[in-house]
Amino acid sequence: GKFHPVSPARIVDTRLGQGVPRAITPGDGRNSDPNSNNRLSSRLGHEFRITGVGGVPTTGVSAVLLNVTVTGGTAAGSMRLIPKPPRSAAWVDQSSYPTANTQMAGVHWGAGETRASLQLVKVGVGGRVRLDSLSWGSVHLVVDVAGWVDESQPGQGGDRLLTVDPARLLDTRDGTGAAARPVGPGGTVELQVDGRPGVPAGCAAVAINVTVTEPTEPSFLTAWPAGEPRPFAASINMVAGQTVPNLVLARVGADGKIGLFNHGGE
Repeated sequence: GKFHPVSPARIVDTRLGQGVPRAITPGDGRNSDPNSNNRLSSRLGHEFRITGVGGVPTTGVSAVLLNVTVTGGTAAGSMRLIPKPPRSAAWVDQSSYPTANTQMAGVHWGAGETRASLQLVKVGVGGRVRLDSLSWGSVHLVVDVAGWVDESQPGQGGDRLLTVDPARLLDTRDGTGAAARPVGPGGTVELQVDGRPGVPAGCAAVAINVTVTEPTEPSFLTAWPAGEPRPFAASINMVAGQTVPNLVLARVGADGKIGLFNHGGE
């Protein structure tokens, strides 16, 4: 299918009970407890709906592009995001689901760390994504949606992804693409991407590797289409002194620019 970028939108934040009611516990939600309420609770704590939220249509979606952040883990671990599988039989519940597939984990963390990863995830049964936590402890999960892939049906439109040779568009350390100074708390950089090296004029979105380095305080960075209201979403999370990269998909806004917002510190 073709890709449809959207303005970043938060669809899961377990710290607030949004999308998933609580921190993610070990496992993938399968539970053989004879109490059906406990089985339901376990399932709802290991999956979330992606279709019909955050600018993603309710139908015609094959996959979604998600920025996945884990934070506050009580132990080290990793997590897989996979399409929710069908039941093995119509009359049984999720305790009989097949085991999670063998794909590699998409995000890893140490105890207490905050880590982010951009992931393209196939959509499963009911427009849902299943979570498989490979850890001895719990961890909070934050998910922002950046776009979706259609099923190549007539009338769906969409855009193709074109690869280019890597080129640096911004470096605030030496003045490439913006002033040669750190971005302060609450500061925004509007970066011209349309027409820059390798990027054709009129592009709908760009896939960029964004790196933050030497932040003075814990913070997050948001990338979004310039000229539009800034969404409550994070593209990168950081703590003081870290150097943190992440692949970011940003829809291009007014005059071929994207906005980059720094929450705190510089």
